[in-house]
Amino acid sequence: MKSRLLYLPSVGFALLLATVLQGLAHKRVVPCVATCLLVFSYASLRHNLAIWGGVATLADRVCAEAVRHLTPSTERVVVDQLPPSLNGVYFYANGFPECIKMRAGKPVEVEYEGRHLNIDGKTVRLRWDERRATLDKVDERP
Repeated sequence: MKSRLLYLPSVGFALLLATVLQGLAHKRVVPCVATCLLVFSYASLRHNLAIWGGVATLADRVCAEAVRHLTPSTERVVVDQLPPSLNGVYFYANGFPECIKMRAGKPVEVEYEGRHLNIDGKTVRLRWDERRATLDKVDERP
């Protein structure tokens, strides 16, 4: 989540590496060191992309699961314990209500953490299950 804070300092690090490479006494070492840096950068990028891609896929699946719990009469969804981030990647800190509305194809009010206590026939309550990484419907019957 905070990798954007490394962008500007990385310029200084790149200049430091360039200076070190330029000052190497054995010029035959320079291509080897440069290759190692490129391989490390590539491996780091692939690692981050795998995590970001996994979280994006999970976010899409969770939104689809939430919409499957809706009925034609549903006007409101109350969501409990939905995490804002997973594995250091933004998850649903923003955008969950818009995702629900877009997939449902109708206006649906989304509330978090059970602020709305009046659960009626037009309301669906969902709770995040961290262990299974799913949104489960909560039965509100007394």
